[in-house]
Amino acid sequence: MARLPDGTPTPFEVDRLRQGELFADMERFSREFRARNADTLAPYDEAWDSDPLNAWSRQWEYPYVFAALQAEFEGREEPVTVLDAGSGVTFFPYYAMDRLPGLRMDACDLDPAWGPLYAQINAREPRQVAFTTEDLRQLSAPDAHYDALTCISVLEHVPNPEKAAREFRRVLKPGGVLVLTLDVKLRGDYEIPLPQAVELMETLAKELEPQGPYVQAMRDLERMRHPLTAGWRHAEKVTPKAAMPQLKLKVKRQFFPKLFEDLTFFCATFRRKE
Repeated sequence: MARLPDGTPTPFEVDRLRQGELFADMERFSREFRARNADTLAPYDEAWDSDPLNAWSRQWEYPYVFAALQAEFEGREEPVTVLDAGSGVTFFPYYAMDRLPGLRMDACDLDPAWGPLYAQINAREPRQVAFTTEDLRQLSAPDAHYDALTCISVLEHVPNPEKAAREFRRVLKPGGVLVLTLDVKLRGDYEIPLPQAVELMETLAKELEPQGPYVQAMRDLERMRHPLTAGWRHAEKVTPKAAMPQLKLKVKRQFFPKLFEDLTFFCATFRRKE
């Protein structure tokens, strides 16, 4: 399968992705995973999202990250070790291992509450994810340990993210890849404004080899026509379980419209030089 485009997608690209085989397969797995682990996931659902795959940015980010891993490692005979950095508790590492049997997924997050949830889920699932409580700025893994890192809309929320970028380089094997997504505020200063996001991309480019002209592409984001933003809505059926989080989101959008209209994200892949 081909990789998805780097950078920021348009709503048209997301709609096209959602109609394709990869998204349908991922959605089936996510739905079944959530059904098997509903009670265990309840604390995470309350804190974050009851259906992460259908969140406004994750509907592209999860397929983007998986497609990058698939393009990199599908058919590889030797085992592949991947760290999902800042993982939360979702279907994604289990999906990646199920569809790419050579993968072994580790996960880490700063919140120790997720450890017991992983233990319960691991008891039900055919393959297990090794979870540790970690600060991304001081990972416990030895040097050159991982074939790949995934980091989905987390690094931009880490204080002093340049320390995490150095740690990512340290724990990656030579030739290993970092598949990364970042939230970006196009205007204003909420969370990570565009100038700060550009600086973060420049920092990453000093530590790892970017697989595209990301710094310039991010500088050009403000001039991009029709980027996908948090204010964009796609047509979907709202299940009873998903209704309350979406109602909360609707209220937030009503009172803070510019926050959602100007919030987007950026996808990029980096490689540690041999």
